[in-house]
Amino acid sequence: MQDPSEDRVILLIHKIEIIFTYTEKVSSWFGKTAKINYLPWEDWCKSVSEEESIMTWDHIAHSPNCSIEKARSLLGYQPHYSSLQALQESVSWLVERGIIKLQE
Repeated sequence: MQDPSEDRVILLIHKIEIIFTYTEKVSSWFGKTAKINYLPWEDWCKSVSEEESIMTWDHIAHSPNCSIEKARSLLGYQPHYSSLQALQESVSWLVERGIIKLQE
């Protein structure tokens, strides 16, 4: 039987890959290159307060990782936007209204 903690590690690695992908994409929308440095969890925790590390772990551990495959196969569902397209439209809306201010 597989150790359930192995599933958590795989899921966490998948979430980190998603975060890196999103960071790179968002940076590219503004003509920038993402500067991403990976730190092992223990090292990162030393760089922030205990409260921040607890909140971050809670966020990572409880963030949903959902699939629409069942809706596609049973209902023929086809989303109008990809996750990145929805994010880009949202960020653009925030920039246009001055809610997010870009540095020159």
